[in-house]
Amino acid sequence: MDNKATTEALYDITMYGLRLHHFRTQQKITVEKLAEMVDVSPRFITQIESGERKGSVPTLINIANALNVSLGSLFQ
Repeated sequence: MDNKATTEALYDITMYGLRLHHFRTQQKITVEKLAEMVDVSPRFITQIESGERKGSVPTLINIANALNVSLGSLFQ
């Protein structure tokens, strides 16, 4: 993978966390409530939002479903 592709991949990892945070706060859902809806810890949600962790595809699908957004919208 070249440097540009690596940079773009890292950018997407950070950006989907920011988009997740945006959708969650826009809907006035707390970290604790979203974590409960998805059956993960609040810390895990916080780590995804901050870019510390990626989250598996099934977990991201569950998060998107809980927020009533498409999985793709987290990555746009």
